Amino acid sequence: MTYRAAVIGSGRIGLALELDPKRPKPATHAGAWMQHPKTELVALCDSDPAFKTVAGKLAPDAICYSDAQAMLSAERPEIVSIATHQDSHVELARLAVACGAKAVLCEKPISDNLAAARALIDEANNAGVHLIVNHARRFDPLLRRLADELSNGLIGDLLQVTGYYVYGLVSTGTHLIDLLRMTLGPREGDVTWVAAWPNTHRVHYPEGDPCIDGVLGFESGLKVFIQSLDMRSYDHFEVRYFGRDGAVVCNGLTRRVDLFAAGEAATRAGFSELPHAPSDSWSNPNCSYFELAAENVVDCIEGRTQPLSTGRDSVAALAILQAMLESSEAEGRRVVLPSEGAAGLPQLPAQVFVSASNRIR
Repeated sequence: MTYRAAVIGSGRIGLALELDPKRPKPATHAGAWMQHPKTELVALCDSDPAFKTVAGKLAPDAICYSDAQAMLSAERPEIVSIATHQDSHVELARLAVACGAKAVLCEKPISDNLAAARALIDEANNAGVHLIVNHARRFDPLLRRLADELSNGLIGDLLQVTGYYVYGLVSTGTHLIDLLRMTLGPREGDVTWVAAWPNTHRVHYPEGDPCIDGVLGFESGLKVFIQSLDMRSYDHFEVRYFGRDGAVVCNGLTRRVDLFAAGEAATRAGFSELPHAPSDSWSNPNCSYFELAAENVVDCIEGRTQPLSTGRDSVAALAILQAMLESSEAEGRRVVLPSEGAAGLPQLPAQVFVSASNRIR
């Protein structure tokens, strides 16, 4: 069987990044549905009519629409990708559910409103629709292996973790928050409190989406530090994990994990140290996250598996983002996440979530 797919939001992440010759293909939502052997891209939608020029080159067989409701009503796709601004995600996902979609692949964050996001999750679940959020690293078997091995004591008890990102807390920091929860949660529990401060030192970020540095406190007592860097200098996405028996460096751009096993020090008797060169490395530099996401979507529809990146995980990441923003606005005041989860957090003004998914790499 071939599943009909449609994309709402046909900008960079929806369609145009297929033109980037260096990105592993497929590089977009549209590319994923054009490439998967069991899916057919039947329609594209965007409010900017200029997208039709790119669509004519990359997806000439797809019908172009300017109105999402009209597209969904006419095409009745089984799969709907949503790659618009986060303030429209919930409304568009609800339209897709109402029009009979079997699966919705939504860009992150799931919304700019926690209550609306939770309601959407319940609505999709009640309708039997697979709601999958594109926190892309959750689809990566390399990072799922890392999560499993850290949980099983790869480097012993964790002592400290630091993550680095560029270009806005919501635009890119959300990937870091989600990766930290994914890799640390099985052993360290979830985030229980945050403290955060705006980074005003030579950093570049989208309008309305500042770079925020901070500390996440996990249930186990582990403290994780988050540091933003300047994308104008270079792109960077990295997590460094330090344990009693060694260290792991995870580079999210080169898609490489390096293990440094502690051993006898070379210049001091009775001491241990980390080596300069990794003891072991895993990598998948040509892996396409969109290919993996499409596989997960189809497997979910056909009943072979469950979503690897769920709406509930995205809501948890959104709650942490909001807590960090609240803390940064209060000059680093510690914000405790309520025991019942994100529902107890105050809702921040929507303007702090104005960055567009189309800007996100």
